[in-house]
Amino acid sequence: MYVGARGVIIALSVVILGVGLVAYGLWSTSRSRKSKRVWKRTIGMITMSEVTPKEIFNSAIGLTRTYYVPHAIYEYEVDGKQYQGTRLTLEPLLGNRNITEARDDLRRRYPRGKRVDVYFNPANPAEATLEMPLEKGKMVLALGISTLTVATASILIYLAVTRLIP
Repeated sequence: MYVGARGVIIALSVVILGVGLVAYGLWSTSRSRKSKRVWKRTIGMITMSEVTPKEIFNSAIGLTRTYYVPHAIYEYEVDGKQYQGTRLTLEPLLGNRNITEARDDLRRRYPRGKRVDVYFNPANPAEATLEMPLEKGKMVLALGISTLTVATASILIYLAVTRLIP
């Protein structure tokens, strides 16, 4: 019975992990929704977009590589006052090593003259972004629910195979 007991302990550990993931996912999703309610949305227009090279040294491999980073300027209005923004996202912006892909992506998403949603901080309307962070809490919540489902199924199968449940 040692192998069976070890299996149950592992399954219960996975259940505890699943409960933790669900709890964190719910907390993170709730927090994300609150921050989105704080930032307001208005309509803006892209006035300039370009891709610029950025040299990044990778100490792990000892090489400097060029990444192409999107930049855009957009204008928007809040309470009758005009603003100009350059931030695309609140999260760190990663570049692309392929300049053609970077340019195509930027032209598709933010071509000059395109009307876009602009999210701004009502306490400081000059602070704005075009993209709000992805709700990672939803992904963690889904992972937690999946983990709980698999762990529960494993426990039920174990109990059925060992005939502890009819």
